[in-house]
Amino acid sequence: MPNKKVIEHIGIHSTNTTDKTFICPNRCGISVCGDASIFGMPITSYIQSFIREKINTKKKVDEIPDMLIKYFRSFDPIPDATFFSSWL
Repeated sequence: MPNKKVIEHIGIHSTNTTDKTFICPNRCGISVCGDASIFGMPITSYIQSFIREKINTKKKVDEIPDMLIKYFRSFDPIPDATFFSSWL
């Protein structure tokens, strides 16, 4: 059958309603995938609050992963999200 179509499903997290990548004042980037909301609010607002409250221009990039874990473990239930951080 030369005209047979094959459909492949590839797992990709995407959304049109919330940001998933954030730039911090120290030139670190944080990306998130997974839960798009916590307690019915977009995860974007929580990450923006985290950045405003915890990260300044002098914060070291290698400190941010532990800070993120501590911040989001304070929620009950803990959001099912994955974070990535990198230097820009």
